Amino acid sequence: MLAQSARWPCRWGTITGEIGSRDESKEILKTAVRHFERLRVLDRTDVDVLIGLARSYQDLSYNQVFTNQPEEGLQSARQAAAVWPKVIEAQPGNPEWPTMLGRTHDLMGIALAKSAADFAGAKSEFRQAIEILTAAADRFPGQFETQRRLGRTLQNLAEALLMEGDLDGSLNTNIRAVAVLKVLVNERPTSLLLLKDMASKLGGLAKSRMRLGFLRLAEVDFKESCRTIDEIVSANPKVIEYLEIQAETYLYLGLVQAQRGETEQARADLLKVIGLERGLLKQNPTLRNSLESLPEGSAYLAGVERETGRFDLAAKHCDESLAITESDDKRALLQSVWVKKRV
Repeated sequence: MLAQSARWPCRWGTITGEIGSRDESKEILKTAVRHFERLRVLDRTDVDVLIGLARSYQDLSYNQVFTNQPEEGLQSARQAAAVWPKVIEAQPGNPEWPTMLGRTHDLMGIALAKSAADFAGAKSEFRQAIEILTAAADRFPGQFETQRRLGRTLQNLAEALLMEGDLDGSLNTNIRAVAVLKVLVNERPTSLLLLKDMASKLGGLAKSRMRLGFLRLAEVDFKESCRTIDEIVSANPKVIEYLEIQAETYLYLGLVQAQRGETEQARADLLKVIGLERGLLKQNPTLRNSLESLPEGSAYLAGVERETGRFDLAAKHCDESLAITESDDKRALLQSVWVKKRV
């Protein structure tokens, strides 16, 4: 009974993080962790307590990773990864638990990539997650969430490969991720979760094609991703993750359009990105993705304005991007992006 009542802070914290303040959500989830840790002291074999503890650490990890605390998120994910095997041992016939373990290793990979740009370590965690999820899918066929998580982890592995410069590996992994998801979408064509995942995976595939120089194909994929996520956001305008995907997709679409000489459309899409990211940061000032995307969007827009001879606007957007950026390394990167756009 105590374990059941202690689950409410975890559930409330997760919901708050999805549509409200992730900083507030973080405190609620920390409360849930403390509750379950106290209960575990009383009985270290209570399966309900172990499940609640693992979920709380996992949800807290997700929150920390995406609110500019990836190091803390890595530690929380490791705590969850230590508990899930005990749950699996106690309830070996429940397909949800290996799925959660795979998700935890996926989070560890994201945290490693974000905290120290440790893409080798991230790839190792993603591959371990894929191995766990693939085994779970084979043992428990037809499990929707297992397959969905597998597709998401494949996309994260593709992103890590892309960041390391393995363009062919990234493209092939993204193609595999999209294939996994298309099967699920055919089964559940109205699922918003699947449509959101499809928008994200099409964006990942488009990024791989963009880096390989297939700009026309990349633009087609980005536009399809934008159409999908626009419909989802229209029906769910407060969900942070949906808004983040929308902003990222338009950011890269604008970049591809700028590279193809479609400057007017690129300007419109990049201005949309800036507006979206400012809106997200107004309510959640520690969102890591937005803190990165907002100055990047301004920098890319500066390049577009420079190409069309609007030098004053170019300088204004470049200054805005530099003002947002705090680290010297990031500042140098943004400057190099603007210079590249000028030439």
